[in-house]
Amino acid sequence: MRLRHISTTIGVSLVALISATDAATVDLPQTAALPAGSSSTRGFLVRTAQGPEASILKNNATRALNQINGTLVDAEGALVPNEAFPGPLTGGAYAVDTASFEKDATQVDVIDVDQNLLASFSSFSFPGIPGSGNHTDNFAAEVVGLVALPAGVTTFGVSSSTGRTDTENDDGFVVTVGTPPSDFFGVKIGEFQRNAPPFASNYRNETQFSVNAPVAGLYPLRLLFWQTGFGANLNWYTILESGERILLNDTGLDARALQVFQDSTVASVNAPYIAEVR
Repeated sequence: MRLRHISTTIGVSLVALISATDAATVDLPQTAALPAGSSSTRGFLVRTAQGPEASILKNNATRALNQINGTLVDAEGALVPNEAFPGPLTGGAYAVDTASFEKDATQVDVIDVDQNLLASFSSFSFPGIPGSGNHTDNFAAEVVGLVALPAGVTTFGVSSSTGRTDTENDDGFVVTVGTPPSDFFGVKIGEFQRNAPPFASNYRNETQFSVNAPVAGLYPLRLLFWQTGFGANLNWYTILESGERILLNDTGLDARALQVFQDSTVASVNAPYIAEVR
């Protein structure tokens, strides 16, 4: 069976910062590069899944993967219902221009340790969230896009919400590259790293990671995000050598933004894949 996963600004949020020079660099497999002309539909495909507010769900990547795949069960072995409103595309997905979300659609500001503003991102609500339960907890999101990377090193930044260390409510994410992009055996190229103060609540945390593309092309990337309680934001961007932060695919605002595409004419992108292993 083939599973193909298709997706006002009020207030201010702060993001913890680390230097781009600290970001690890991962070599991308050349086999993952697709021809630049193999896609013409711009944007990301986003799917979300949400459990009931009262559900006690684990705060990790395995829970998020099960939730997105519709296989998440509770402690008694019963299937956890999905309250998220499905999108209009295949698999209940939404098409979006940028991966820039905040649970209340508030603005996200990136600052340095001296409180200097480095970037501001207008954010939108997570697609399908709140769901039928009318809350913003216990959800996961899958963001898929074919990112047009130049040959050489590109540094990404992802901001997500963290809580106090004693609450274990940090939002997390994992980024992989693979063909198809949602394949379980995709190569991990980045994941959440906590850089926020230990006792700050609803803090915006920035994680950086770098990739080295052997050739220019479209690389199928998948970001799997999860949230359990309190705050929630997800903003995915590149970080230039100058320190400027530019949302992926936000070419309407900045011509230097990397283009992102939803699909490809390359057959392997749409082929059957292994979604989950137990």
